[in-house]
Amino acid sequence: MLRPLAWNIGFAIGHPEIDAQHRHLIHLINEIFAAVERKELGRLPAMLSSLRTAASEHFRHEIVTLRKLLSGTHDGIKGRPRTSRLAKALADTRIDEHQAQHAVLLNQLNGFGALPPHTLCSHLVSWFVDHAIKQDSRLRAVFQAI
Repeated sequence: MLRPLAWNIGFAIGHPEIDAQHRHLIHLINEIFAAVERKELGRLPAMLSSLRTAASEHFRHEIVTLRKLLSGTHDGIKGRPRTSRLAKALADTRIDEHQAQHAVLLNQLNGFGALPPHTLCSHLVSWFVDHAIKQDSRLRAVFQAI
């Protein structure tokens, strides 16, 4: 029996939209788990495509958010010069690396369709946790600062 991926506060970064997108990615991953459990394997390519689309949009949103922090136009730092400087410094050191990590994650998703179903599920969990816990911990630092 596969265990669905449960929401964990460790996946939150403190940005409502990004946190909602993380929840949505978990939902899509759990839908894939359910399809594997029901042996509806023919649905997996379309489901993986939907996950990739959602992940791509999520990654784009993260980069847009970092760019807003860098430009000082993010609502969380407007009119707060000290916080703005800190958030800009944190965002600036991370944006290129974060974007490169996104490309790696999307490429990984592209290859997941060739995996056996139960292996696919464990890879999806690792994929999401790597993004939300390891990579987005840097974003969490930015939003804790503001």
